[in-house]
Amino acid sequence: EIPGEDGNRDNRLAGLGPLAGIVTGTAVGVAAAFAWPLLARVPAPAAAALLGVLAMAGSDGPLVALGITAPGDWSAADWASDIIPHLGYGAATCAALSALEA
Repeated sequence: EIPGEDGNRDNRLAGLGPLAGIVTGTAVGVAAAFAWPLLARVPAPAAAALLGVLAMAGSDGPLVALGITAPGDWSAADWASDIIPHLGYGAATCAALSALEA
């Protein structure tokens, strides 16, 4: 349970999403850098999708575990607004790591 009353609790909940995203993005990016020798052998779209899925699981997982959200209740628009940016993150991370390798 997230502590706080009314507005304070709402503000804390609103801040958890971006905070989870920052922490997860950093962690997945560092892990991808260490795993890049293996990931570079995988076709770029598959590597980007894998990193995007890992980032999505890492940022959404804690929110689900805390009972803040339930993906089963999400609409198609909710899923799209979560999947598309995470896939973009995966593509950008792969592109950056590939560029650093060259």
